[in-house]
Amino acid sequence: MPAPTVLAAWGVTAPRGYRLRRVGWLERAVQQLLTDPALAASADVSFLDVVDVVLAERHGTDDGWQPVGCGVLVERAGLTETKLVYVAAADRRRGVGSSILQALERLAVIHGGGRLLAVTPGEPGATALYAHAGWEPIASESGDGAGRCCFARELPGPDSASSRIRSRRAARALVLDHDQNVLMTENLLNGQIHWGLPGGGIDGDESAVEAAQRELAEETGLTGVPLDGPVARREYFDDFPDVVLHQREEIFWGRSASTDVTVDAVLEDEAYLVGLRWWSPAELAANPDQVHPSRLLELLSVLLEVGTPPEPLCLTSAADSLHLV
Repeated sequence: MPAPTVLAAWGVTAPRGYRLRRVGWLERAVQQLLTDPALAASADVSFLDVVDVVLAERHGTDDGWQPVGCGVLVERAGLTETKLVYVAAADRRRGVGSSILQALERLAVIHGGGRLLAVTPGEPGATALYAHAGWEPIASESGDGAGRCCFARELPGPDSASSRIRSRRAARALVLDHDQNVLMTENLLNGQIHWGLPGGGIDGDESAVEAAQRELAEETGLTGVPLDGPVARREYFDDFPDVVLHQREEIFWGRSASTDVTVDAVLEDEAYLVGLRWWSPAELAANPDQVHPSRLLELLSVLLEVGTPPEPLCLTSAADSLHLV
């Protein structure tokens, strides 16, 4: 079930002339909507906390689709919340907002179900949306409910058809040596070699940079490498035999005085990691194997020219999604 995907496949309907898609937070259309002043003021969402995003689009006269609304599922501090449920003014009162909320509820079930929260502005439209959908008014459970309305909804757990969907926060380390070579992991997946940056999932309460440093030590043996950033963000969807993974990751970078690396500390569940190599940019450009992120050379060019960019680059690319079923 690679994504983005039309949510109608999961029984979520949209009003006539509209469609709903499950997309990534870094989707250009979502970021375009966030520039609306009515939404930008409340867009206090951290990239790594975004579990899923619903995008509402209206069919235009030129046979194209125009983004007109969105909604976000966020997980933080053990709570799952809906955020940024928004519809452009010209498309309100047509059931678009209710469809977005229905889609978020469905996605919340896929991610495990249980208690779903919402903290909305105190304006009547937002309050009416949740009340009409049968949500229960509650006191704030997330600490940011002052002057707002808070709601909750108890959801069932995932069914067998949807329990394969998982979302993960991750971090990676881009490490250069004194000759500007970049350290890559060699990964054997389904008989094919994929080269990637050291990294993996963020554990518990550790920060993204702490996770990148821990994974760097576990996968390469390098310790004490100072990492700066994040210098880039990306999200992608991998189809594995037992799970569809939606990964959001931040990339940090640093320089290592040592080039002595080893896979001796690699964990048993990462047996696919079979080797390490320092690559020059020219060698990477000529490498016939898959390299992830696919836009790594673009990131390297920026880092070597200007150092840490003022804002993380968006490296999301369809080429980074694997289909290993």
